[in-house]
Amino acid sequence: MIGKVFGRWTVIEDSGERTYGTVLYLCECVCGTRRPVRSTMLRNGTSQSCGCLHREIISGIKNTLEERLWKYINKRGPNDCWLWTASLNAYGYGQIQSEGKNRKPLRASRVVYSLTKGPIPKGKHVLHTCDNRACCNPKHLRVGTHQDNMDDMNTKGRNGNVGRKLSTVEITRRQKTRYGEQE
Repeated sequence: MIGKVFGRWTVIEDSGERTYGTVLYLCECVCGTRRPVRSTMLRNGTSQSCGCLHREIISGIKNTLEERLWKYINKRGPNDCWLWTASLNAYGYGQIQSEGKNRKPLRASRVVYSLTKGPIPKGKHVLHTCDNRACCNPKHLRVGTHQDNMDDMNTKGRNGNVGRKLSTVEITRRQKTRYGEQE
């Protein structure tokens, strides 16, 4: 066995140790790591490296947040809405999982803004000038306060009755409808 190569392991010597009746050989991985490995694991291919092979495979598969983000955005013309094609949250905003151990959903539009225009100041919101919550076109995103968003909503008439006074007749009609009365 000494001198033989198994995957990325090269057998250096018999370690003199035994486990479960099996010889442990001191092996060196191509990355330089030395470790005792069971002869059976070498022969049947269960152990092919110290773990560096697995890490290389995983790092090649795992995409960064930015790579994953752009994969799910349907980029159309430069001034069109670029729609998020993956998961939407309950409010209709695109969402993508953060990286790392404690993964959490992030709003796609906020990630796009951060990547293309820089950090979002604390306490600020990313507003859509196109009023399309699934849009991720950086040209349609701007930073503003909650009040800026409410003012924009009122100006564009997206807030039901705000800015419009109801007549007495309309109030009476709505009350009758709500309480099931006939007109």
